[in-house]
Amino acid sequence: MADGLIAAGLEVWIDRRVKPGDAYQQMILQYIRDCCAFLPLISRSTQPESDRWFRIEWAEACDKAKSFFGTDRNFIFPVVIDDTPYADLIEMRRNTFGRSAVRALGGAPPADLITQLDTTQKAYRKRNTRQ
Repeated sequence: MADGLIAAGLEVWIDRRVKPGDAYQQMILQYIRDCCAFLPLISRSTQPESDRWFRIEWAEACDKAKSFFGTDRNFIFPVVIDDTPYADLIEMRRNTFGRSAVRALGGAPPADLITQLDTTQKAYRKRNTRQ
């Protein structure tokens, strides 16, 4: 997913840039606080019964998304990366993220997602340039 977004000209941060010895948990949470868009990757392994670190990341993103309420912008862009049936993901998509997800089998980002992220990134940069 990250490689496809980078190839499309988007700026992407992914935790594979974390080095041994880094305070990775705080680093990741800070990047979530500072970014303009968050893409939770959803699959069978992210179902409600799993108890993993990414749930803390998702909670941080959902908290930040509250500041976008009442605007015409989104912060969270859920992406389903396997063939898990949408019906199996309804609770997670709607209750956790409050919106539908796009499907990107094999991690290849669909064109409409790239367009939405490009628009989001440009708006973020424009806003930060004015401040």
